[in-house]
Amino acid sequence: MSTTHPTNITTEWDDLQRKHGNLPELEPEETNEVRDARMVEVAELELLREARLEAWKKKVHAKAQTTFGTPVAITDDTFVQEVTNASKATDGSIGQGVDMENTESDEKTYNANNVQPELLSNAGKYVPVLLVDDRKESVYLQGAWIELARRYPTIKFTTGSVSRILKCDSKNTCPPASILLYFGGKCIMQTPALSILKGMSYDLTDASVEARVADALEVVLNSVSGHGGFLIRREGPSNSDSDSNSDDEERSSLKKAGNKFKREFLSRITGGKYKGDSDSDSDRESRNKTYTSWVLDRANG
Repeated sequence: MSTTHPTNITTEWDDLQRKHGNLPELEPEETNEVRDARMVEVAELELLREARLEAWKKKVHAKAQTTFGTPVAITDDTFVQEVTNASKATDGSIGQGVDMENTESDEKTYNANNVQPELLSNAGKYVPVLLVDDRKESVYLQGAWIELARRYPTIKFTTGSVSRILKCDSKNTCPPASILLYFGGKCIMQTPALSILKGMSYDLTDASVEARVADALEVVLNSVSGHGGFLIRREGPSNSDSDSNSDDEERSSLKKAGNKFKREFLSRITGGKYKGDSDSDSDRESRNKTYTSWVLDRANG
């Protein structure tokens, strides 16, 4: 017991009562060594909880998708930062090795399936690049690029001048307008931009030229070998529900019309003997029989 700050102060009478069992025994006093060890353990648990919470916040912040909505202008000075480095894998090492099961209640609300980064984020990000020249067709390409950036705001579409970014050995020649696709810090596709105009559809529709070029660009960007299509349109739930309901109603009406035509047709060729759904149980049972012997009928009757 501590002599400077005693806690279990008793009297002789209390000690005598405890000896005879009239009072409960005193709890053993905590020594300074035990108290210091307990405080150190509490401090370590608190620091560990704060570190886990901070790592969890950083991971959630890193996973948050950045929206663009418009093409990002690039130059030869910003190409590496805006395209090459932007297409590299995100930092998935933050928070790895953290035991999420031992965190506090606010951390337990985090979905355990999202602890590991997505496979696509580990590999890299798609960054399409449009390099245009001074030709008239570049106006439609730029308009289609703006349309694609509006359709897919989470994809970083970049645009720039081909003469300032792509260098040629000869001063008399100029590189053609090109479309590049970067992923994981590498260029995985490079194609002339004007070839898109030759392969686009010219059907009679209400779509604008920019929208048609954008559709053709989607096909080209999604056709890279070894990579799945990353430009996927997601329709609204309300439209999909209404379309599915209308399709179900159309199929139901066609089925009813087909059944009605079937009943009328069979009724005519059988002289009114076919009644369809209005048949009685006995008539339906007689039609389902696979025999015509009256002996078996009497035996089964």
